[in-house]
Amino acid sequence: MAEVEYTPEQIDEIGEKLNDGKLPLAARFRALFVLRNVKDDKSVQWIGKAFSDPSALLKHELAYCLGQMQNSTAIPVLNEVLADTKQEPMVRHEAGEALGAIGDKSSIEILKKYAQDLLPEIAETCELAYQRIEWIHSKGEHTNSPYDSVDPTPSHTSEDVAELKKILVDPSQPLFERYKTMFKLRNINNEEAILALGQGLHCPDSALFRHEVAYVLGQIQSPLSIPDLAVGLKNPAENCMVRHECAEALGAIATPESEALVHEYAKDIDEVVRESCEVAIDMKVEYTPQQIDEIGEKLNDGKLPLAARFRALFVLRNVKDDKSVQWIGKAFSDPSALLKHELAYCLGQMQNSTAIPVLNEVLADTKQEPMVRHEAGEALGAIGDKSSIEILKKYAQDPLPEIAETCELAYQRIEWIHSKGEHTNSPYDSVDPTPSHTSEDVAELKKILVDPNQPLFERYKTMFKLRNINNEEAILALGQGLHCPDSALFRHEVAYVLGQIQSPLSIPDLAVGLKNPAENCMVRHECAEALGAIATPESEALVHEYAKDIDEVVRESCEVAIDMSEYEKSGAFEYAA
Repeated sequence: MAEVEYTPEQIDEIGEKLNDGKLPLAARFRALFVLRNVKDDKSVQWIGKAFSDPSALLKHELAYCLGQMQNSTAIPVLNEVLADTKQEPMVRHEAGEALGAIGDKSSIEILKKYAQDLLPEIAETCELAYQRIEWIHSKGEHTNSPYDSVDPTPSHTSEDVAELKKILVDPSQPLFERYKTMFKLRNINNEEAILALGQGLHCPDSALFRHEVAYVLGQIQSPLSIPDLAVGLKNPAENCMVRHECAEALGAIATPESEALVHEYAKDIDEVVRESCEVAIDMKVEYTPQQIDEIGEKLNDGKLPLAARFRALFVLRNVKDDKSVQWIGKAFSDPSALLKHELAYCLGQMQNSTAIPVLNEVLADTKQEPMVRHEAGEALGAIGDKSSIEILKKYAQDPLPEIAETCELAYQRIEWIHSKGEHTNSPYDSVDPTPSHTSEDVAELKKILVDPNQPLFERYKTMFKLRNINNEEAILALGQGLHCPDSALFRHEVAYVLGQIQSPLSIPDLAVGLKNPAENCMVRHECAEALGAIATPESEALVHEYAKDIDEVVRESCEVAIDMSEYEKSGAFEYAA
């Protein structure tokens, strides 16, 4: 999707809302998140003005956002906040971490100074921050995570969860090393890794460390971590930084159990904890059955622009209930192959087994477009019910290669998850068609990726591993996958993961795919969506150019990206998450 742009006047309006102490905190947070995504100097100035606010929670989030924006014009205000002993420790800590995230060498001196601070959460933060700056400049690498965040350290290279857990909970290990294992366990993101992270919440030696563990558990959003997070939230003697992150993580997990805890502690005596819970409650969107019906009717209204119908679909996807599945299922009679492809994709990502009958029908219906039938097969694999294996094995013999290959991967995924007792959820909030590879060697992974003699399941595993590694070498290796002539399905998935990464490095390869009129429309569609997601002037120009393409799927893909961007602009910050 194309990036939303704001006029200076709109940024001023949003900045004023951020600084308006009469507004509910949740509304001010939404304004902040818009400015964070804009990232320009004017947004930095508005965020900087809000550090005079009495809310420690808000100021902590201001500093965090300035760090994630990585705009060096924020350095002076962050220096002031770090040095100001009248600011709350959690705010000063976040200012130090933000300086480390920006990564400018000029910050090393002040960070080394406050690495001697009397407050351990300030001292430890500043030590990690200057170590990160030294690391990125010595290695020429970044510490960006698959969760669209700038981590305070790189992740560890080991894949051994037992080894990583041992380092994680060992107080004699340097904090930099323990953070590395924390982020690696988050990226592994299986049951063993999540439970290992939970143990980090019980390490008594560092409140800063426990707070970061709670933060990454909030990124993962697994119900497995609720018991450990609950212990942190419920403990009145725990540092408020830790309790705040536990509250936010429980709010993000959003099960009835975790939400009940958030509601309970919205009355806590500690202001930071109370405000964290209140913001989580205020920002959560819930829909009545009547509202779901209204949204479902919009999805099925062929008179509405496709972008408006996509927005309705995305709401239903996030609701995930049976009524939402029914409304999505009704839309498969639509003439738009792009919309029906997205319907099937969403049903798979929802992992609601009530969608299986309609997906079976779509897969079996040879009147449906191949890209729609393919997505129905992949969705059955994503839901992962053993009852789907029979039909998937049947259509793994389909004469159309994109159908046959999809169904083979799908039944192999189902067999894999049931034999291993694991999932294939990715750090990008998606259910992958296969697990990711265990190797960390990009050259080895690239060799498998582009080898047509390798099983497609193995090549997909390397694809997802390269996406998760997400450095320059890995992104360029993935780009080579777009030039593999043996499988349109494979090329389409490569384009999809490049859209998840959103790196300008992949624009040349994606442009080749989009520009080729002989390429499969599934591949060209994913190239168009990926270029829209990258959202540089170069990639956006391509999306606008191909919104006039002769191929309906390509044309609609580009039109939807453009229309949704314009819609978000008109809605300003009300649509920020």
